[in-house]
Amino acid sequence: MENKAFQGVTPRTGFWLLLVQDVEGCDYTIGCGMLAHPLAASTVMAAREEAAAFLMDSDGNLIGDRENPLSHAVLVMAHEELPLDELKSKYRAKRAADAAAEQRAKDLADLERLKRKLER
Repeated sequence: MENKAFQGVTPRTGFWLLLVQDVEGCDYTIGCGMLAHPLAASTVMAAREEAAAFLMDSDGNLIGDRENPLSHAVLVMAHEELPLDELKSKYRAKRAADAAAEQRAKDLADLERLKRKLER
C-alpha cells in the first residue's frame, strides 16, 4: 500500500483513517502495511461516510491488493497535536543536564582519588 496520505496535507487535529494490511513482518521498514489517511470531515457520521468512500475502489471493492488485503480500518479522532519542537528541546536539555551531572560525579570521584593520593 503506497502511503500518499501526507502529500500536500497538513491536518493537525480531526479525524484520521488508519488502515492496516494483513502482512507478516516488514524487515526494517517503519510502518509498512500501514496508512494514516487524514479526513476532512468534522463529525463522526461524516467521517464514517468519507472513510467508507475512501475504502472502496472504482469497482466497489475494498482497497488493498490480493496479496496483502486489509486486516482492519480504524477511525480515529485526534484531539491534540504534540508540540514537537518543545518536546525536542526538553529532551535535549534533560540529556545535557544528565551528561553534566554524570561528568560532575566523575570529576568529584577523581578529586577524591587525587586527594587520597596526595595525602600519602
